[in-house]
Amino acid sequence: MKKLIVFTIFFCSCIFSCKYGVTMNIDNTTNDLITNIKVTNGFNEVHIDTLKGKTTKELFLDFKSNNTKADGAFEISFKRNLKRESQKFDYYSNGIPSVESYEIVIKNDTVIVR
Repeated sequence: MKKLIVFTIFFCSCIFSCKYGVTMNIDNTTNDLITNIKVTNGFNEVHIDTLKGKTTKELFLDFKSNNTKADGAFEISFKRNLKRESQKFDYYSNGIPSVESYEIVIKNDTVIVR
């Protein structure tokens, strides 16, 4: 009986304290000002208005609002020098992300996702 109570307390504390989503670390390694940054999973999105050159910001893309068990992909889009750029990357399956975090590195001519 004691083990059941301890297990129940542990299980409930994990369920209510765990984040359900993906952390995105966005690193602008260029000297350019990046604006209108959006990271989406298709049903939820997070935004950064501006990201100065040589700076990094962390975002959390929540999966709690996902009511489906669908598959999908992530996408980052942003403006640099008034030009819209976007890139799809990685995927999730059955509404569950496969990793806890991504590092998105914006370079002069490409975007690298790790």
